Amino acid sequence: MIFYLLLISSLLFAETRTVNAGEQNDTENKSDEYQAFTLGEAYVTADKIPAAQEVAITNEISAEDIKATNSKTIAEALAFVPGIRVSTGRKNEPSVQIHGMDQSKILVLIDGVPYYETKYGKLDLNEIPVDNVARIEVNKGAASVLYGPNALMGIVNIITKKPTEKPSAEAIVEASNNNTSRVSVSHGMKAGVFNYWLNYGHQESEGWRMPDDFNPRIGTITKKPGGTTQAVLENGSRRNNYDYKTNSFWAKLGIDPNPGSEYYVNFHYIEKEKGDPPSLLGGQIFSSKPAFSSVFDRITKYDDWGVDISGQQKVIDQLILKAKLFYHKHIDDYTSYSDHNYSQEIRSADTKILLPAGILSAILDL
Repeated sequence: MIFYLLLISSLLFAETRTVNAGEQNDTENKSDEYQAFTLGEAYVTADKIPAAQEVAITNEISAEDIKATNSKTIAEALAFVPGIRVSTGRKNEPSVQIHGMDQSKILVLIDGVPYYETKYGKLDLNEIPVDNVARIEVNKGAASVLYGPNALMGIVNIITKKPTEKPSAEAIVEASNNNTSRVSVSHGMKAGVFNYWLNYGHQESEGWRMPDDFNPRIGTITKKPGGTTQAVLENGSRRNNYDYKTNSFWAKLGIDPNPGSEYYVNFHYIEKEKGDPPSLLGGQIFSSKPAFSSVFDRITKYDDWGVDISGQQKVIDQLILKAKLFYHKHIDDYTSYSDHNYSQEIRSADTKILLPAGILSAILDL
């Protein structure tokens, strides 16, 4: 569980060029159906741009770039940024690296709000769909000077969409082999001083097929205490225990009473369940409490939700008040099993799951 409570009240003595830069970001959008949300980060500007910003390397991914690359998640979109490497490991989640440093040294923000996973320090960025994203800003280099040690290698700031005067509606339905599917529905509009943006997304897959010439692999399982045993951990066909299912809902409600004054509430809820395929070399099973297996396991719940309130009030041309208040919660359940001959329906952590035959086995006494 993550709890973040931040209240920033800043007096911005901004030059005219600073205000114009913010306006320019909106006009650069190629679509007239949405704008980029501009209340994400609260900062203080001076007469000179901070030196850390001058030496940092910044890349921007627009919504049009995301569509051009057919990216469906944040991780897929980041794979096209120079200096970033995205790979997928055994945990059925992507690993993002900037200049060779892993994701735990990269700060991920959604509209300026830190986005964490408490166990390993890096979040599954495949759970964040791109249909609600206006652009992604990637800052590589000296970001930790401004954002702290969690941003040692850089910042990934995900900026969501907000509506314009032109109503927007979009629906996407995709299907592929291995029971892979994707559904996304978005709608936003602005009426007077009120506006809203809504998005629902669903993605699921049973994984991917192994090569036709793949030979079954026998791995060594070490039991502690209890010696070792060997078992077939992958027999080919579809990759064992590599399925996933994700549902997400995003909402943005705003009021723009007059130029320079904005008040917004952002909400997101993401639920995900995914398998964790076994290593072909084997692994360990700890039968004594706290029981744990690195061979047969499943992430039965990988849920994330958050709400943030952002606002700015223009007092005079040279004086703007900004504030942000947010709450963020992340839950993930890592469920271990003792062997791979289990094919019945079980209930774990209030989540009902159907385990594939020949994959997982009797649940340990956790």
